[in-house]
Amino acid sequence: MQESTKLTPELEVGISRYEEMEILVSGPGSRDNVISLIKEVKSIKSRVIAFFKDSKENSYRAWKAVCANEKTFTDRLDGIEKDAKNAVVLYDIKQEDIRRKEQARLQAIEDERVRKERERLEKHADKLKTPERAEALRMEAEAIVAPTVQVAEPEKTEGVSSRKIWRAKVTDLNSVPREWMVVNEKALEAFAKSTKGVVPIAGVEFYQESILSVKS
Repeated sequence: MQESTKLTPELEVGISRYEEMEILVSGPGSRDNVISLIKEVKSIKSRVIAFFKDSKENSYRAWKAVCANEKTFTDRLDGIEKDAKNAVVLYDIKQEDIRRKEQARLQAIEDERVRKERERLEKHADKLKTPERAEALRMEAEAIVAPTVQVAEPEKTEGVSSRKIWRAKVTDLNSVPREWMVVNEKALEAFAKSTKGVVPIAGVEFYQESILSVKS
C-alpha cells in the first residue's frame, strides 16, 4: 500500500477555513455555534487521523523492526565495550595502588634519611662546648625538612580520559531527610480519582477541575 504524506484538498481547505475564523462566545446562540464548530473540528480531526492511520502503522512496524535488528548488534557491542572499560579501570586502579605504595615507600626512605641527619646534627651539637654553636646546629637540624616524593603517573593515552564521579544509594530510608523525598504525584492523582477526594491525606488538598468535553 502506498503511504500517504499529504492530506486531500478537501481536508486541507476545511482546516484552513476554520483557522481563519474568529472564534468568540458572546451569548447562548454563539455558544451553541461554537459547540457545533468544536464538533465539526473533532470530526475533521478523526478523518485526518484515519487518513494517516495506515501510513503510521506501516512506518511504525518498519521502524520497530529496524530498531529491534539494530539493538541486537548494539547490545552486543555495548557489552564488549563495558567489559573492556571495566578491564581498563581495574588495571588503572591496580597501577595507581602500585604507584601510591611506591611513593609511600620512597617517602618513608626520605623521611628516615632526614630523621637520621637531624639526629646526627643534634648529637654533634651536644658535644660542642660553645653554646652558641650548639644552638645554631640544633636550629639547622630543625630546619631540615624531608622533600615530598613524587612518583610520575603513567602517560595518558591520547583521546582517553578518566574521571571519578560521586554517586548515592539509600541504605536506610527512615534516616533520609524529608527534603530528599520525592512526592509521588501520579499516585496521588490516581488516589484522588478513585476516592473522589473524600479520603483526606495530611498535607494534600484534593480539588475538582472542570474539563469541557464535546462529542463529535
